[in-house]
Amino acid sequence: WEVIFAPWVILDDLPCWAGAGAHHFVEGRIKICDGFYEDGDGEPIEPEVRGRALLHEMFHHTTNDFGLIRDRHPGKGCDDSGGFQAGTCYGFENALHLAEEHPNDAVTNNDNYAWFANMYGQSYLSPGQPFDPGADESPVILPCNRNGVCFPTDDTAPGCVPPPDPYAACADPSDPSLHGTLGCPCADVDIVKFEDVLKEGGYPDGAGSYLAHGVASGPGQYCEAFHDGTDVVCGKVESQGTEFPVCQACGLNTMLGCACTSNTDCDAVPADGPLRCWGLPGEGWAGSGGGICLPDDGTPAGRDRLAEMPWFCVDDCEAIAPGPGWPMGCVFDQSPSLGFAHGECVDMISCEGELAGVCEESTGRCDQDADACEVECLEAADCAAQGFPPYYVCNAATHSTPRCVPPACANPKSAVFGGPYCALFE
Repeated sequence: WEVIFAPWVILDDLPCWAGAGAHHFVEGRIKICDGFYEDGDGEPIEPEVRGRALLHEMFHHTTNDFGLIRDRHPGKGCDDSGGFQAGTCYGFENALHLAEEHPNDAVTNNDNYAWFANMYGQSYLSPGQPFDPGADESPVILPCNRNGVCFPTDDTAPGCVPPPDPYAACADPSDPSLHGTLGCPCADVDIVKFEDVLKEGGYPDGAGSYLAHGVASGPGQYCEAFHDGTDVVCGKVESQGTEFPVCQACGLNTMLGCACTSNTDCDAVPADGPLRCWGLPGEGWAGSGGGICLPDDGTPAGRDRLAEMPWFCVDDCEAIAPGPGWPMGCVFDQSPSLGFAHGECVDMISCEGELAGVCEESTGRCDQDADACEVECLEAADCAAQGFPPYYVCNAATHSTPRCVPPACANPKSAVFGGPYCALFE
């Protein structure tokens, strides 16, 4: 202990007074009294109460950068009864009051340290359980030890379970050569030529594709098909409140971002939430191919989920291609020169001698017959002719760069379907 003033008690010891549990009057010594073990009715004192008392007394005669640690702070809303106890900040509620209203006094109050230590210890023994400060004070829910997170080193704590390893199925999550394979961390999208976006590894492909780097600050991620042909996408798992990107098998771990040929396919993993197969010919899209499982936009919650994953194309790129097998790629931020705010179907052959994507970014679509960059539509008939569902409309009346959109998105002021969801089509 750091002695910060001369002794004012010159006796080697000082007797306990009635009801006292302990005192600190002799510097460097804690005097333990009968009240430390049982109360006036002969009932035993709980161990955590005794622990708090020891911590409280230990901090007397010490100091920190804010001054002398003590238990009396007159005028700060603690005991105002007067007399010997005037201004004493004892108890949980007083400690909480100082922390919230007078933090500079809280860090020099004995009971703030005592209650912190008590709650920290209890959070190791009983995480997630109510902690009752006693008397008329309200219980609080304790987190796990270590700032609210259970770590593997905490596995001896009775109530603290180590977080599950999100990469338990990966032989070596730190080996970059395994990234992008089933059960391992996802791999970064890294294209050498722009046409690489047509290949696996050229586009983000799952719900976890932007967990590692963030949507606005790094490349998306993808996963490779498994050796038996199983489709694999960059999904996500949660551990102790934190989400991790991990390569997941379609139909087993997830269906979000996976290929589908019917809406029933997208129901294979109920935990994904309501999904539907976007791009099906049966829903009006041209072509005979399948689609991709994405959140069902039939509800406000589904539309919000879609808007939170802007890297997916909500248009069926194959269906609106100029012809069968035409190289159309879904581009989000794979190219540093193209700033698409959402997934955009890009004609990789391009037109007018421009780089792929330039036309879609500025005007709309490449007319390959005329080798010209044109607006996507002027009327609804233009949308149907390009392979969009017949119920789509052209928002030429409300947008300077008209696009083919679902009917509700033709009105930018729509309170139900507008906002971030409709922006995915523009």
